[in-house]
Amino acid sequence: MKGDIKKLLEKIRNSDEGTKKKWVVAASSITMAIVIASWLLLSNSIVKPVNETTSQKDTGIAYQSIMKEIGNMTKKLNSANSITIEK
Repeated sequence: MKGDIKKLLEKIRNSDEGTKKKWVVAASSITMAIVIASWLLLSNSIVKPVNETTSQKDTGIAYQSIMKEIGNMTKKLNSANSITIEK
């Protein structure tokens, strides 16, 4: 197994630039798909679906607090990246 991987890598190293680019695109696509799939599975395990017993009021309060925090973070980022020019 280890020898097969070494042979494949050596074959790719000795190939032309077009083939190397194809391997990079293929490897990047596969890696991206694995990362996105892992992220989706993780987010599904963290965020529980809202069941029928949860009231609309509770959901609205949670949504409002999340949006408030996002607004606060945005303000902090904007103030940190702003430049004041004084004469």
